[in-house]
Amino acid sequence: MRCLTAGPRGRAGVAAGPAYGWTLLFPERHPYAGGAAHYAAYLENSCGFEVELVADPPDAGPKDLP
Repeated sequence: MRCLTAGPRGRAGVAAGPAYGWTLLFPERHPYAGGAAHYAAYLENSCGFEVELVADPPDAGPKDLP
């Protein structure tokens, strides 16, 4: 397994990855790299493992992102 997707209960869980030694992938698009309605963190650790942490869908999000 090279990639794992998990769902933290809220947006705080999505933001916690870097505090535990994970590096953000696509930092210029964080936390909406998957689109305006997809609040997530794409992370990689020093061993090359990648995870995607996806928060529960918010009621409102940025509507002006491509």
